[in-house]
Amino acid sequence: MSFVRNTRQLSTPSLEIGGLAAIVYPNPARDLIFIETTMSKMLTINNEKENGVVPSDLLRSFFSEETSKTPQSVCIMSMSGQLLLEVSQADQIDISHLPIGTYIVRIQVNDGFVYRKLLKQ
Repeated sequence: MSFVRNTRQLSTPSLEIGGLAAIVYPNPARDLIFIETTMSKMLTINNEKENGVVPSDLLRSFFSEETSKTPQSVCIMSMSGQLLLEVSQADQIDISHLPIGTYIVRIQVNDGFVYRKLLKQ
């Protein structure tokens, strides 16, 4: 079985405050989920704005130096907040034992957390 990363998945935007981003896919899922995380460093840009507008090439480089990180921990919780599954140092998780429903995925990288909604089929 193989998966193709779909960036048009049902989820919230992947860019978080502080440059921590995470993608959970496939979503909706049946058996396995994969987690990709990146840390981006905010750059200081010394260039002047042109006519009060930041040029588009500066916007693309505003967050840079992306590095892929393995999550320190991943928790899957029910919508009521009950902890159902917790794994450490994993970017692939078997969810086949979970019943069909909607879950919250909490991903920890360094000192930051990202939350994603997961639909289990």
